[in-house]
Amino acid sequence: MLQFILKRILVSVLLFLLLTFVLYLIVQFLPSYAENDINKMVMQNGSITEQQKLDINTKYNLDKPVIPRYAAWIGSLFDGTWSHSFANLNTTVLSVIKTKIKATLILMSLGLAFAVLLSIPLGMRAAIRPGGAADGVTNALTFTGISIPNFILALLLIFLFSAKLGILPSMVVQTSRYPYLAQMLLPIVCVMISVIGPIVKQVRGSMLDVMNMEYVKTARAKGIPENQVVRRHVFRNAAIPVVTAIGLAVPMLVGGSVVIEQIFTINGIGRTLVNAVYAPADVPLIMGIVAIQVVVVLVVNLALDIIYTLLDPRIAYQ
Repeated sequence: MLQFILKRILVSVLLFLLLTFVLYLIVQFLPSYAENDINKMVMQNGSITEQQKLDINTKYNLDKPVIPRYAAWIGSLFDGTWSHSFANLNTTVLSVIKTKIKATLILMSLGLAFAVLLSIPLGMRAAIRPGGAADGVTNALTFTGISIPNFILALLLIFLFSAKLGILPSMVVQTSRYPYLAQMLLPIVCVMISVIGPIVKQVRGSMLDVMNMEYVKTARAKGIPENQVVRRHVFRNAAIPVVTAIGLAVPMLVGGSVVIEQIFTINGIGRTLVNAVYAPADVPLIMGIVAIQVVVVLVVNLALDIIYTLLDPRIAYQ
């Protein structure tokens, strides 16, 4: 097992380097990263001389080819700065991310937690009585979560609870009369609904498959109460596909948070990423945020493989 984890960590490091290098190349072709925009970026930081401009180009390796610039950026990940933001030459990328990541973590973690807490009992109830009222509600919720894009869902929630009912704020701002968590309620609900559908569907489908197995019929024949049969025999053996569905929801959250933060004006790393793309492009900040997103997805994939062995000891990685 340890050997497998070490191999996966090595593969994850190689994937990180490959993905970030490809994204670094893509960033170079942004219209907002043209030379004239870099000059505008420099001028935004105050009136400077041509020599100071050359010093800045040297500091950010702007006078070097792409590969040395990328290598310099990788080196900045280990010096505690993650390079410096183009928008403010005295501000490190890591300090910017530290101030923005709290809101994103609250949005993603609470949205996913509520989705898991609701999807598992709903899926179990639907699987126990297929075709019943709970199954109908589950199918409707699944259809809603899968078919409606998160930005449309966000606008619908704003229209209903903010514009019509007026009970919840439509934006997350510091000057609001609502508490911070109350301002985050609509975004969290939007995240929850957008990921709950696939998880509920997976719980229901996996349990229906397991409930027809012979060992489940044997457990019932022995007189074991139905709730124990469902918890100990059915759900535990159906948990691996469910864990996979939860893991696959994380990349959806990483991408979806960018849209949701922009709609609800949440001051998180998703909105910061969008603003960093605008001219002049803040390349160090873009790459810093992208690096975090890539690491999150890679770590979740590694954690899934470890959880599989805990749920089913028969799984052995060589």
